[in-house]
Amino acid sequence: MSGSTLLALGTGATLLIAFSKWERHTPVPMLDMALFRDRRFGVSSLGMTLVFVVLFGFFFISIQYFQLVLGYGPFESGLRILPFMPAMIIMSLLSPRLVVRFGARVVIGIGMLLTSIGVLMFSRLQIDSSYGDVLTGMFVMTTGMGLTSSPMTNLIMSSVPRHRAGMGSAMNDTTRELGTTLGVAIFGSLLASAYTGNLPANISLMPDQAREAVTGSLGGALYVSEQLGGESGAGLAFAARTAWMEGVHLAFLVGAGILLVAAIISFLFLDGRARSAAAVEDEPRPVAADALFREGAAGHSSL
Repeated sequence: MSGSTLLALGTGATLLIAFSKWERHTPVPMLDMALFRDRRFGVSSLGMTLVFVVLFGFFFISIQYFQLVLGYGPFESGLRILPFMPAMIIMSLLSPRLVVRFGARVVIGIGMLLTSIGVLMFSRLQIDSSYGDVLTGMFVMTTGMGLTSSPMTNLIMSSVPRHRAGMGSAMNDTTRELGTTLGVAIFGSLLASAYTGNLPANISLMPDQAREAVTGSLGGALYVSEQLGGESGAGLAFAARTAWMEGVHLAFLVGAGILLVAAIISFLFLDGRARSAAAVEDEPRPVAADALFREGAAGHSSL
């Protein structure tokens, strides 16, 4: 890992710690850190982040797989992502009823497990796999995501009083944005590392410009293979796709493991049933901002 990367990580961690300390002491916090003591808020925020890590990692890899391995064009690749939506929409509509019957812990935990299984199925893809193989895993994954997204959103929002709904909504959006960024970064890093590590050793004998193109990306390797042509070009294309698929396998195995951990956390720490926001409206929560508001209102009344 380069020094600049370590510096960026260290700076980010330092700023995060500083932000947390500031929010715990300021009278009007932008994010009340005490909310994370509520398992509904903390566990659901973590779970939502991890789901979006894997979701956008899947988007990042699948579009490249459709174009560079299966040979579809950009528009055709986009069309093949569309079946992602129906299963998620249907299960998102059904999940509130399932939560009422079985509890949030069970529904979210099972949803995480299904998502993990779907992602694990992607780790079995090969160069000669068909779109049907992708579609099967996509259906399982999106069914699981549909089961988890709506209940976790409800748990996040129901864990904050109504007058702090904006804080809950902002955190709910932040988990998605953070998961999106981390998903592309994590899956992209795993993919690139495994790809370059599995390229044949004789790549080092190529001219500098060609070698940089081959090691830089699968798209660059396929371009060089077209320029070479013949058996040499075909051999390079096959070797590059094979090395790239090793990265795909690694990334999706890690993604499945992340969601398995999320499922275990959900089963262990989530409350059995979600409560509505109205149910927690009058729960005491020691936040200095509330005290300031009440003091100000009392002072105004005395005037």
